[in-house]
This record gives sequence, C-alpha cells and structure tokens, in this order.
Amino acid sequence: MRRYLRDGVLIVRGSFRVANSGIDVGIADVKTILNITALRVFRRCLCLD
Repeated sequence: MRRYLRDGVLIVRGSFRVANSGIDVGIADVKTILNITALRVFRRCLCLD
C-alpha cells in the first residue's frame, strides 16, 4: 500500500474491496482510494513529511 498527500487530497494506492453508498451502489475491487477531506494531521500519522 502506498499513500500520498497532494494538494489536500489523501491518495491511497493498493488493492482494496470497497462499498459504495452513492449513485452506483455496490461493492467493487479498486486500486486507488481518494479522500478530499484529508486533514494536515494525516501528514504526520502517515509519515508523509
């Protein structure tokens, strides 16, 4: 698993099985997860400094 913080977006790359409760409801395998609400605290917790 690789993780990056770019322009306030947390990007996690790897192999994941995720559940989506949005418009396309369902479960899927994905390679990237984005979190656009990532806080500066993640930088310290994920050793991205």
